[in-house]
Amino acid sequence: GKGFNIAMKTLDGGRLGDRIKGRHDETEAVLIDLFKICAGTQNDEAIKSYDGNGGLFPRCALKLSQMARYFERYGEISFWKTIS
Repeated sequence: GKGFNIAMKTLDGGRLGDRIKGRHDETEAVLIDLFKICAGTQNDEAIKSYDGNGGLFPRCALKLSQMARYFERYGEISFWKTIS
């Protein structure tokens, strides 16, 4: 609905991505859940290799995938620092 579209625009603009914080397992779960919605998949592992094609919000899904790879490597969330 309208609220979800606003949330995705907020994520796409970096305002939501910088606010995802918490314990490692909780943070990873949030990234994966948001990714699955944006990419239109139920596969948790797809976040590791998403190439930006497909899904409801491919730009958001790609950004979440990049954020997850950065998080896995460095242990912190960053909207601006990502690994492609």
